[in-house]
Amino acid sequence: ANAPSTLLLVSTASLRDFGRVCGLAVPSERFRANLEVDFAVPYMEAGWSVGSAVHVGRLAFETAGRCVRCQAVDIDPDDPAATGPSLLAALATAQAGGGGGKGPTFGTLLRPCVERLGAGSDLSVLTLGMQVRHGSHVAELATLVPSAAWTEISVQL
Repeated sequence: ANAPSTLLLVSTASLRDFGRVCGLAVPSERFRANLEVDFAVPYMEAGWSVGSAVHVGRLAFETAGRCVRCQAVDIDPDDPAATGPSLLAALATAQAGGGGGKGPTFGTLLRPCVERLGAGSDLSVLTLGMQVRHGSHVAELATLVPSAAWTEISVQL
């Protein structure tokens, strides 16, 4: 695991751009993220420094780093026997020289941050459509994964 007690955030813009660059279909399910966010700029989340504040609605998180990817991105969660081009190899090629020696990364890990919530806060449910903020950037929470049919997810603080 990358980091215990974290949620994985990916950007729809990053998924689209990665698919465009590598020429492959890049379904979000392959990256097994918990939160898919509609940021306008691809890979914006890749530049967030560890410990920086991210707010989803009124719930506060801090970034815990980038998510190092493994062979799981090559396995279709709906059809594990399916074969096809390797997303991991495409990701490694696209990030050649930029992985920091740990391997290719995609997505940003978020850790709930009780200290930033304030005393007595009981907000622990994320719902579709909530605003996601990092600095001056605002987007909408588009999908709660692992199921696109989910409309909310509970976060234990």
